[in-house]
Amino acid sequence: MVSWFGAYLTWPLAILLLLAWLAAWFSQSRLIRLVALLGSLYMIIFVLTSDFIVPRYFFPALPFLVIITAWALTKASELVTEWIQNKIPQPRHNTMSIGLYGLATVFVLALTVPLDVSIAFKPQTVPSSIRMGLVEGITSGYGFKEAAAYLEQTILESGETSQVIALHVSDYERLLAYASPTLRPMLRQVHIVDRRNRSVSEQIAILRS
Repeated sequence: MVSWFGAYLTWPLAILLLLAWLAAWFSQSRLIRLVALLGSLYMIIFVLTSDFIVPRYFFPALPFLVIITAWALTKASELVTEWIQNKIPQPRHNTMSIGLYGLATVFVLALTVPLDVSIAFKPQTVPSSIRMGLVEGITSGYGFKEAAAYLEQTILESGETSQVIALHVSDYERLLAYASPTLRPMLRQVHIVDRRNRSVSEQIAILRS
């Protein structure tokens, strides 16, 4: 779990996020402490009950995370400004402030941009935990264009009437997006039937019936 966060956020950002969360816990503001508590409760419950982690599962905690991060950045900015005013002569205040904030911006970009570029152009170099979530995993859509082309070619060569069964509605929708008009009538999904999600065993039973 810890290594997953480190790989996904990069270790410096993960550590800064943890520091922001700790600062919120010890804040004098009851509202900020409440926000930290609610976000922590969700994370604890999720970690204790989940055996599979992908980034979208943390979306419910995102509002709390954004508030805590914004609060921590504001407090850090106030401390930096106060330090500059106390330590640096008045004419250099603005220049020093702009320089520090510019340095922080460059630091964040240096941590995030290389990962974004790697995901877009060199996915094979991305850590496996991130690659599975964003490039190759079940939620990424990776390979569906090629899968649709392969299915169409195989069915065309066989010369037989066929059906393509998708056991999950997301697989069905992605295949449908890439399928040609010839292949689309052959696609079928058995995940959502009669407006209800079906388990894998129920899906298999539907196929056998």
